[in-house]
Amino acid sequence: MDGGGVLCTAVPTPMLKVLAQNYPENQREKIEKAHRNHPEAWKHFKTDPACSEEMYWKELLQDSDIKESTEKLGEMLRDSIRCHTKVLGLARRCKESGLAVGILSNHSSVWFSSIVKKFELDKVFTTKELILVSQELQADKPERIVYQTILDRVHAHVDAGIAKDEILFIDDKEANIKAAREFGFQGITFNAELEDADVLEKKMIALHVPISS
Repeated sequence: MDGGGVLCTAVPTPMLKVLAQNYPENQREKIEKAHRNHPEAWKHFKTDPACSEEMYWKELLQDSDIKESTEKLGEMLRDSIRCHTKVLGLARRCKESGLAVGILSNHSSVWFSSIVKKFELDKVFTTKELILVSQELQADKPERIVYQTILDRVHAHVDAGIAKDEILFIDDKEANIKAAREFGFQGITFNAELEDADVLEKKMIALHVPISS
C-alpha cells in the first residue's frame, strides 16, 4: 500500500498550510502552495538519491517568503505527520491472516525513514525488502519499473510462484492504480484523509482478501 494518503498524512503541504497562518495574509497563499508550485523540486527529491532534504527546502525557499531555516522546516514537517492508525491496524490484520504486506511510496528516503521510526511501521511491515521508496528506486509511480520492482521483490522474498493478479496495491491516486492494473495487479483507490478505513476494508473483502477479525 501507499504511504502518504493511505498509511499516513501527505507531506509537506499540510504543514505548509499551518505555517502560512503565522505570516501576513498577503503571503499565505504563496507559502501554502510552495510545494505544488515547485513540482520539479519534489520530483528531484523523491527520485534522486543525491538530492538532500536541504537542497529540496532551499528550492522552495527561493521565492516563497518562508523565513524558517531548512532545519526548522524539517523539524516541523516530522512533527506534523500523522499515522492513519485504523489503516495500519488493517494492514496488521492482513499480516495476521498470513498475507505478505508492503509499502510503495513516492517519498524521500530520509522523510520516510522518519515515518517508519515514528510509527514503528516495521513492526507490521516486517519484510524490509517490501518497503519501497521512490528515491531509493530512482523512479516513482506510475512508472512501470516501480511495479516490476514490487513483483521482483515479492518473488525474491515471499514466494516465486505468486502471480501478478494475486498482488493487491492500494493508493490514493487513481493514476497509480490505473498503472498497477495495467501491469497486472489488482488495485484499490483509497484516500484515508477523505474516507474511513472501514471503506477500505469493505473493498478488500469484496476482492476476497483474507482479514483476521
